Amino acid sequence: MNHRLSSAVAVSGLVWLVACGEDSKPKELGPRQEEAGFAVEGQVVSLDSASQTGPTKLTIAWENWMRDGDIIVSQGSVAVPQSLPSGYSLRLTGAPGPGALNDLGAGAGFLGTGRIAVYQDVNGDDRFDLETEPLRGLSATHIVLYAPTVTPALLSELREWNGITNLDALVPGYQLARGVCRDGTSFDALEIVPSTPASVVSESESDDGCLNYH
Repeated sequence: MNHRLSSAVAVSGLVWLVACGEDSKPKELGPRQEEAGFAVEGQVVSLDSASQTGPTKLTIAWENWMRDGDIIVSQGSVAVPQSLPSGYSLRLTGAPGPGALNDLGAGAGFLGTGRIAVYQDVNGDDRFDLETEPLRGLSATHIVLYAPTVTPALLSELREWNGITNLDALVPGYQLARGVCRDGTSFDALEIVPSTPASVVSESESDDGCLNYH
């Protein structure tokens, strides 16, 4: 598995092609969806040992893998008890922060891919800093997707990428996706699924999943 949060990700050499001549009204996120937010829930099963002091927090770590060197932007924060396994619930409202989304280029739009991550909040600011704060756990099976709008141009780009198996299920706002293993190829795929509990395991165990989708 090749994920940015445990090792440097080499951005794939995909060529993003822009759709031309498609003309229909884009699907947009409504105000009720924005206000209600999206709940990410599940259970923290295991974590790597804490190498520094500070509270243990769960967050969504958005991977902007279209940027040189990658960018991680965290959103939301809930405390994780020391006694495991333990349930968690994190509600996401509004949009992910600046720099969190992948710009697919040439007016196609944006797509966010967020890992469900547990980290040690060393400085107590409720934000995950990959460079200075230990990553202790990840969901090995699920990620969060975010699309501000869904347009024909965006769908065309994502068809070229071929990274989402059921692209017709993509809607504006937040949704959950699971990793789909692909044999004999460099990258795995994602499948959009109904909201379901997503387990988090220690970072050292998370390589067992199928979330090498870049």
